[in-house]
Amino acid sequence: MLNKVDLPSDVAARWVAYLQMFDFEMVHIKGTDNLPADSLSRFSTEEMCEVYAISGNMSEEREAVSNLSKSEKEVADIRRVLEGFPPRGRNEKNRELISKSSNYFIRDGLLYRRPSVGHMPMRVLENCDSRDRVLHEIHGGLGGGHKGRDSTFAKLNVRYYWPGMYSDVEKFVKSCESCQKRSRGKVKEPYYPTWESDVFKKIGVDLVLMPTGKLDMKYLVVARDDFSGWVEARPLRNNISESVWKFLFEEIICRYGIITKFIADRGEMNSDLIKKRALQYGIKINFSSAYHPQSNGMVERGHGPLIDALSKYCRGKPGAWPEKLPLALWADRVTTKSTAGESPYRILFGQESVLPIEFEYRTWNSIEWTDSMTTEELLVARMNQLDAKDNLSEKVAERIMDARINNKHYFDRKHKIRKEPLEVNDMVLLYNSTIQKNREMKLDDRWHGPYHISKVLGNGAYNLRELDGTRRGGSVAGNRLKRFYSTYKHQDVGKNLEGEDVAVENCNKVSEPSLVQNR
Repeated sequence: MLNKVDLPSDVAARWVAYLQMFDFEMVHIKGTDNLPADSLSRFSTEEMCEVYAISGNMSEEREAVSNLSKSEKEVADIRRVLEGFPPRGRNEKNRELISKSSNYFIRDGLLYRRPSVGHMPMRVLENCDSRDRVLHEIHGGLGGGHKGRDSTFAKLNVRYYWPGMYSDVEKFVKSCESCQKRSRGKVKEPYYPTWESDVFKKIGVDLVLMPTGKLDMKYLVVARDDFSGWVEARPLRNNISESVWKFLFEEIICRYGIITKFIADRGEMNSDLIKKRALQYGIKINFSSAYHPQSNGMVERGHGPLIDALSKYCRGKPGAWPEKLPLALWADRVTTKSTAGESPYRILFGQESVLPIEFEYRTWNSIEWTDSMTTEELLVARMNQLDAKDNLSEKVAERIMDARINNKHYFDRKHKIRKEPLEVNDMVLLYNSTIQKNREMKLDDRWHGPYHISKVLGNGAYNLRELDGTRRGGSVAGNRLKRFYSTYKHQDVGKNLEGEDVAVENCNKVSEPSLVQNR
């Protein structure tokens, strides 16, 4: 009868569930040898049982049951079966519940899950409050140490159990504020390529601190055209805004005309004087985000080759760099750029520069054409050069566009890109970029916050505000931001914790175990 699926009644079903809690052996005894039992079954009693009415608010009890989470209800159903109150009905769901309850037992009023061989029974936590309390202590309490997902789950799994425990551990560890602020994990904004269609539309400007040179020169101000890569530079004694603007006016505006915009960091260019002068000439200034030199990538990348050339020209005399600067600039201008496929000199003038060696070993560039051509022929040749220059500019524009699109595909493929874009009012943490340069800050949080995003500026830049609404000055690069998750609790139904920066240790993922229980 115990193994019969179709039970005759609810009473029999409860008895079967109760008897399955024990190990026993059924032995047939003949009736003639079982006289004591037969005589007991024939005893009668005159004592009457008193019946009491049930009092209480049943609607409140039904409401309490309806507020249980799915896992809480599952555990409550198992407890009722073990207490001798299996569910009514003979459907598949009820039969599965009765079978599942055999993996559990009750001792001293506490519910336990039967362990696998060699392990102790696990206490089943039946309500969300106790689960949150245990999660908090196992992860961040005494002996917790704010370990990662897998270590926290391993400590929990030998002591406690509830349905969905692995998922809850992952969400709780991911939402731990201390772990989020010390996490090394970062995500990147998608790469946003930009390009110009002609020369001197956009100029990147930067100031470089140099060794003290002749005439007490300490700074090098550099301006580079985004389209051609043409570079202008000047040594400066100081880094005040007047000196920087004088360079821009004399070397860029007076030589190449009014440009569309300057790209610069928030240093000397971010002054009232330069902003006022730029406004007078109708020039827009775009400032790159703090700690994000990639925003001014053309001029930042150009520093390396230019400084290397100065170093080699100086040959152990670093103070001579102001004298050698023109040579380094010339070399930079006549060198073919990989993205454009042409040298800045040829893009700008339509022909290659004539180098000194070409007069010793003559080339086509060094031929004196006035001796063999008439004025009319020279004019026609020059017209052909100008026409060829226009075609060259179109080809260069296409090459630059293709190169930067390819760079985007490569960047997005090689980096961990944010899966979901940040939006206004999202809570984020801001990376503490100074921590890498100061060993006294080794134990400080790697991330500050949380903050709210107040504005999405585009191209991976954002404005932030404090939680009290106070606005933070300046834009912030998205590469320095990561989404902040409020501390996870079981009552936070539907909270999205999918995405980046799970606080997980560098080890193989441990799946939630499906233990084979001993019946």
